[in-house]
Amino acid sequence: MATPAESQEIRALRLSLLLVILFAAGAILIAMYSDSETMSLEAMSAIVDIVVSGLAVFVARKVRAPATHRYQFGYAKYEPLMTTVEGVLMAGVCTGAILYSARDLLNPDPAVCIVLSLVFLKKPFDILRESISDLVDANPYAETINTMEVSARAVVERFHLKGVEWVRVRKAGRRVFVMVSFFEDPDESLQGMDQVRQAVIDDVVRLNPDVDVVVAFSPAPAAAEASDPGQPPPAVAAT
Repeated sequence: MATPAESQEIRALRLSLLLVILFAAGAILIAMYSDSETMSLEAMSAIVDIVVSGLAVFVARKVRAPATHRYQFGYAKYEPLMTTVEGVLMAGVCTGAILYSARDLLNPDPAVCIVLSLVFLKKPFDILRESISDLVDANPYAETINTMEVSARAVVERFHLKGVEWVRVRKAGRRVFVMVSFFEDPDESLQGMDQVRQAVIDDVVRLNPDVDVVVAFSPAPAAAEASDPGQPPPAVAAT
């Protein structure tokens, strides 16, 4: 059953869809009356907004559905998929407007339409870059030392572990999935490892409630030192 916050989000998305439909209807009427290519671009963009707003209502409900036997990681990928569709549609509208307007550059209206289309193309490119990164499970924090890595290092210090083997992060829409593997003494009790696991989960969820955390343990190499999260463990020479 949806929480009050989730129900409020669905209502807001439905209201947004209604407003977008009204705006699109107005833009289409003006475009037909004025025979303006610039207004035609606005009308086509509004139609894309209708499609995306409708998808947003569906996706907002779907991403909260529990995992199934077929979709064992849930439906979080629906969000980047939706934004990919938005980016493709917007890029198509802008590209089509440029090609259509280029036929008659002597008229000032097509020239304005081309300029606006080129400006608008930045948005779908940004959308596609972000959504495709989510779809291929790129690390959303690859350029910085993210809070997940900092939290993992803090746990190493707190529980006197051997080190961090790796931290892996992927993002799917609003959901962030974190997997952490620690080097641990093989003689450590199960109770001790459970304490570490719960500490990591508590720290990460406190930073971001929309995080799924998996904690694993690996036997520490003979001379293991705290390694850099995200890097492979040091190679062991064959004997």
